[in-house]
Amino acid sequence: MQTLECLVIGAGAVGLAIARQLSRRCQVMVLEQHASAGQETTSRNSGVIHAGLYYPQHFLKTRLCMQGREQLYRYCQQHEIPYKRCGKWIVASHRDELPALHALHNKAKALAIPCQLLSQAQIKESTPEINAIAALHSPDTGIIDSAAYIQQLERDVLNNGSQLFYQHTVGAIEKKDNGFLVSFSVNQQQHQVYCKRLINAAGLQAQTLSHTLAETTRIATPNSYYCKGQYFAYTGNERINQLIYPLPKPNHTGLGIHLTLNMDGSMKFGPDAHYTNNAQDYGVDEAQREHFAQAIQRYLPTIQADELQPDYAGIRPKLTAAHESAADFIIAGPESHGINNLIQCFGIESPGLTASLAIGHHVENLLWP
Repeated sequence: MQTLECLVIGAGAVGLAIARQLSRRCQVMVLEQHASAGQETTSRNSGVIHAGLYYPQHFLKTRLCMQGREQLYRYCQQHEIPYKRCGKWIVASHRDELPALHALHNKAKALAIPCQLLSQAQIKESTPEINAIAALHSPDTGIIDSAAYIQQLERDVLNNGSQLFYQHTVGAIEKKDNGFLVSFSVNQQQHQVYCKRLINAAGLQAQTLSHTLAETTRIATPNSYYCKGQYFAYTGNERINQLIYPLPKPNHTGLGIHLTLNMDGSMKFGPDAHYTNNAQDYGVDEAQREHFAQAIQRYLPTIQADELQPDYAGIRPKLTAAHESAADFIIAGPESHGINNLIQCFGIESPGLTASLAIGHHVENLLWP
């Protein structure tokens, strides 16, 4: 049986960023159930580089987002990964939204995140298509070609002498001696590998794998919830140069149906937020077109429903049920669960892509404090 120094389960942006960081220190193997990297959460979100505005100051996700944002911009420049620091407006379309907008501005100032309040006159002068009485401008928000980012992470892992294996489905994990016995299947054949250090970065499947380990170790595994988000592509003639977001819902289930940009400048809208029991439900419901149009028209009234076409959908790995307040990332190391050389990553939804490089550093520090 093969013995490994370090095994990472999951080749999304987070798993690969962790593998990239650890492969500088030791040999790493990455196991991924899909035929290629980033096929779930990474490739099915807005592709936004977030500034870190939305979550409480003490949250780990806030700190890692802010650290990861600048690391990610530098990484894109270093490796010529397509990105745009296009900025974002968070808009208040009605007076009753102004207190929430000012509260978000105050949070940004407390976190030292650059932001500027825009008046209605400034909005009309800059982008008259937008219906808003005020907006918060976040200049450090941007977009990234997530596929190119994933490919560069893969190259880094391989160039560091480590290994990536796709269509390898992990079925069970057992604590054994001073390491872990990991069972996986390839082409319907069962295999096992022993590793000294294990990182569970399996995203939507993280809790399922943790439960197999918990049977032998009695560690706690948080509840998991799946929250679906759909996107519609825009086919009309409007062109906006920055991202436009409504104010988020108080519990941050989602950040609202927002306008985001593709790297070619084309526009798309989403995601909405619907809890589901199906982690593989990636269909887009055309019947939601009118709902999307009504939400968009609050801040961009020229958009018509017939200009929206179903695009794609993603599933958020939530740690809270509908109507519960947003939870922090859980990146549990030995101090949390008492098992040496084990890292468990749960609930790494947005801003996980932005935070991914910082998560890699954080995991390394947990394993080698």
